[in-house]
Amino acid sequence: MWQSFTQWMSDWSFFSILIRLILAWVIGFAIGINRERNNRSAGIRTHVLVCIGAALVMMTGQYVFLHFPGANGDVARLGAQVISGIGFLGAGTIIVTQRRHIRGLTTAAGLWACACTGLAIGIGFIEGTIIAVILIIVTLSLMSVAEKNLRNDERHFDLYVELKAGQNTRALMRFFVKHRITFTEFNLMPGTSPEEGTALTVNISLERNFSLEQFLKELEQIDEIEFFEII
Repeated sequence: MWQSFTQWMSDWSFFSILIRLILAWVIGFAIGINRERNNRSAGIRTHVLVCIGAALVMMTGQYVFLHFPGANGDVARLGAQVISGIGFLGAGTIIVTQRRHIRGLTTAAGLWACACTGLAIGIGFIEGTIIAVILIIVTLSLMSVAEKNLRNDERHFDLYVELKAGQNTRALMRFFVKHRITFTEFNLMPGTSPEEGTALTVNISLERNFSLEQFLKELEQIDEIEFFEII
């Protein structure tokens, strides 16, 4: 039965085209919802559009191959352009924070993977698509939990901090002293304009009785800090 279904999906008919595009929508939604929950720049709509667009491009290549056999076309040629061309959209999700720290790499990789699944579903490769989507969702969802748990056990790490405009590091230093936090490699990078706050990177060593979760929670309470994250 499954073999008949996949064979039917590979055939060229109105209903197979309809099912492929619906599956592309579902796949894009499933991948995008993880990014949406994490407030990333590319969310559900972006991933849905990428997946549907990639599926449509792949089906267009198949259409050209089937209906214009004398055109010396390659059914995979348009799909190859999607794989290389998706880079411009992925690059748009990669941002460099105020002081040269890169963010958005996972979102960019997710967009690229979403486009690849769209191509697979567009040509009717159902088995590979389902396996790939499961692995992608597991990677984005469960692995983020695992990374968080691993980080909670970390004692030594690098911290990136952006201060609000006009603020200095006094409150942050008091916080370090209060909790006996050892810090080295303190790199201060003043803003280039009055509207741009100071940024810094620092290597942190926590005491055994002070967890990373507690450290981050209390760091959020410092009003002078605009943004921070572990790098």
